[in-house]
Order: sequence, then structure tokens, then C-alpha cells
Amino acid sequence: LTFAYFILFPALAAVLPAAIIGFIANFVLEEKFELKCGEQVDDTTLCYNDYGCCEVISSHDASSSYQFMGGLASNVLATWAVLRIIGYLVVNITPASSMFAKRRT
Repeated sequence: LTFAYFILFPALAAVLPAAIIGFIANFVLEEKFELKCGEQVDDTTLCYNDYGCCEVISSHDASSSYQFMGGLASNVLATWAVLRIIGYLVVNITPASSMFAKRRT
């Protein structure tokens, strides 16, 4: 019971900010590269017969920021869902911790 009060609840509260900061730190510290191929690419250093020419796109370019924002949003939603499930299970498994749950009327 004291485990839930002093260790589990504060640890659950710290998971969401830690996930957000970790996702942002991963984006800043690890640059990823992709190939953008098509007929409209003018760079002729990487050309293939089937795909046309390709250019290297960095994850830090402003044009690819939508991938970062989408990944961050999905990461936050998934972490929030896991926290709600764990909190629900903890409150319903231990009767003493049910005093933290409020009944909605």
C-alpha cells in the first residue's frame, strides 16, 4: 500500500512530461534523412532509371516538420492512454487507493 502512495503515483505523474521531453530530445539530437524521388527533382547526383532523380531530405528541414508534430501528438496520446489504464487498474485493485478516485454523478 505504501508502495502505491510514495512510489507509483509520483512515477505515473512523471511519465507524460518525460515522454514529451524524450521525444523532443530524440528529434533534436538524432537527425534522420530520407530520399524524395520524383520527376520534379532537379538534383542530378542521385538518379535511378525507375524512380527518376532523388534528393536527400533532412528531418530538421521546415518542410518535414509535420512528421515531427504528428509523431509528438501520437506519442502524447498513447502515453496518456497508458497512464489512464494503469491508474484505473491501481485504483480498482487496491481498495485503500480508491479514495483518490472521485465518483462522477
